[in-house]
Parts: sequence; C-alpha cells; structure tokens
Amino acid sequence: MTVNKELRDILSGYHDRIKSKICENKLDEAIYLVDSLCATFKSPSSPYDRSSCTPYSNEVSEKYGIGEYINASFVPALGTLFIAAQNPKDEKKDVFIDLLVKSNTSLIVSLINDPKYFEEEWLKDRKIIKYMGKDLFIDETYDVQGRDIRRLRYINWVDFSVITREEMEQFHSHFNKVRTDTVVVHCIAGVGRTGTFIMYDILKKMENVTLDMFVDVFLNLRSKRAHLVTNKVQLEFLKSIFLGN
Repeated sequence: MTVNKELRDILSGYHDRIKSKICENKLDEAIYLVDSLCATFKSPSSPYDRSSCTPYSNEVSEKYGIGEYINASFVPALGTLFIAAQNPKDEKKDVFIDLLVKSNTSLIVSLINDPKYFEEEWLKDRKIIKYMGKDLFIDETYDVQGRDIRRLRYINWVDFSVITREEMEQFHSHFNKVRTDTVVVHCIAGVGRTGTFIMYDILKKMENVTLDMFVDVFLNLRSKRAHLVTNKVQLEFLKSIFLGN
C-alpha cells in the first residue's frame, strides 16, 4: 500500500497547530486547515465519482487488478484492513463487485440504507436488528458470484450528521463480533460517515485516549483518504466520546 510520505510530512508539521484548534473547540478551523493541506494531493474527478471527494491514488484498483479506476482507499487499522469507498453509481456497480470479489471481501459496512449494487435475488439471509424499539440496522448475506458476502446496513444515518453514542455502540459491538481481515466501508462519498465509523473503531481499541492520540489518528486517516471525518459535527461527536469534552 502506497504511503504518501510528502502529505504525511506536511500534516505532521501542522500537528501542534491542529491540536491547538481541536483543544480550543475550533473544529471548523481544524477541518478547513487539513482540507486545504490535502487538496492538491487528490485525484482529478472522473465520471465514476459522485463528488469532488476522490482518492489520492488508484492503488486499490492497481493492487487487485481491477481494469478501471475505483473511488476507494486503503485505511489500515489494527487487525483490520478497511477499504473506504464511494457507493458506486449504477453504471459502475460491476466495478464495485469486481473489487469485492478480487479483494476477497466477505464483510461490508454500509452506512446508507439503500445501496443498489446487489441484486435482490442474490439474497440468502436478512435480519433486522432493533434497539430501543426501533429498527437500527440490517444484517444480511448475499451470494455474490458463488461467495457469501455479509453486509451490515445502517438504516437511518443522515448524510453530514451523526447518530447517538448509544446507537454507535450497539452497531459497532455487532460489527466487532463479525469483523473480518478486510472490510469495505462506504456511505455515499465514502468519507464523512465512513471516516466517523473507522475513526471510532480505531479509538475504541485504545486505552486512555489523549488529545495527541486523537489528533494522530485523525491526521493518519486524512493521510490515507481526503475528507475522512468530514465536518465539525462528526469530529465533535468523536471528541466528546473519547476525550470527554
């Protein structure tokens, strides 16, 4: 997996400045600064992309021998290789299926309720998981080209927003019981909700998270894929859980 050393060095050089802004709850300023530092490293937008949120390279496609560009990025974490991805456009869903098959992915975390890349006739099993009397997420399995692929599909996480801490704990606890070596995580653009979930998972494994640790994780994520944890609301959600303020 390619490590963009130049970008990592740049972000590292701004660590203390970003830390100060996060400490002072100037989260919009912290995000704006990191966005500006990462902007020139992003790939140009293509017909595959839903937005200007693009990966730094085509390394995912190249690693698995996929014949086309795919909007996805490797985000390695302890014990799990996350592939943060855009929900594919209808005309590009075959490329997404190719990624799943060639990467031997057997678990997907979908943070949108209505992805269209699986056919309903592929469905083998579906369970609705409830919390506090409401439908929280769906645990389903599909037969994809002769392989079982499990998908945890969150029902009502609104774009650019967060869910409650208790809902995240329930969802993540279920995920943690079934996690695999490689996990594809997506929302629409594959950055906001996707980044929030991945950062939560990484921090959840740490003990006594400090502000330095929090900033290190955030900047490491941004060195892998632009816009992961997109906005103030999402960063504030994670900060309140792991730093207590």
